[in-house]
Amino acid sequence: MDKTRKDNHGNNIADIAKDIADSKGKKHIDIDVKSNDEIGELAKAFEVMVNTLDESRKEIEDFANKLEIEVEKKTKELQEVNKNLQKLVEEKVNEVRDKDKVLVQQSKMAAMGEMIGAIAHQWRQPLNAIGTSIQNLKYDFLEGKLNDKEYIKEFIDKNKQTIKF
Repeated sequence: MDKTRKDNHGNNIADIAKDIADSKGKKHIDIDVKSNDEIGELAKAFEVMVNTLDESRKEIEDFANKLEIEVEKKTKELQEVNKNLQKLVEEKVNEVRDKDKVLVQQSKMAAMGEMIGAIAHQWRQPLNAIGTSIQNLKYDFLEGKLNDKEYIKEFIDKNKQTIKF
């Protein structure tokens, strides 16, 4: 109760109304006009309006306080979710990196396997050729070619060349 205005004259109701408007609802103004005429009724109406405004202001302040608490609560929840999301992203990134490492290792192993296969092929090819050449010696013997010095020299040179390759 910051200000009390007591008046029995109608021309001061305007001052009371001005005080109410100037306070912008931030302070309570008592209206104490004792009159049974229109001025008294106007003063009572002003008092009802001031009380209603005061109650509305308090309700708005309470609502603003509750809203602020709720916003703070939601902000904390959001920060927690953000923190957990960041952890989850880091975990998933690490998983992907680990999978990439495994894939690189598998790729290296596959390339090494292909290389070993190529080397084995390079070894088998001449060995197969020499093996076939040696198997044919039996038929060459039966045909009497083993007595021919030129044939033997050619046979040896061909197999040496295959071994060198």
